[in-house]
Amino acid sequence: MTLPPNAPHSLANMLTLVDDICYYAGDRSVDFNWYTRRIGLACIYKTAELYMLQDNSTGYEKTWQFLERRMEEASLVHEFLVKSEGATHQLQNAVGSAFTTARNILGLNFDRR
Repeated sequence: MTLPPNAPHSLANMLTLVDDICYYAGDRSVDFNWYTRRIGLACIYKTAELYMLQDNSTGYEKTWQFLERRMEEASLVHEFLVKSEGATHQLQNAVGSAFTTARNILGLNFDRR
């Protein structure tokens, strides 16, 4: 899936995976939080996956520790964004642009005017 021609399929698989994880974890949001949770989860998942590829510890102990640190960091970022409305607005614009770009890459842009 790392080959360039497979990028759209790989991205679609990742988006489906994080959407399923959020849904089954009870996330039924229909606002901006829908995007932020999924992007955050995708980033954490991918970094942990890459870390795990080079982890030689028993039971992937170092990967689990890495994952715990990323989750703590995500909580801190969430707290910061909740306290900062200006940063939230900027992030909304960035996330919206990222998802539009991803949809365009995948050929899923349904912008019918």
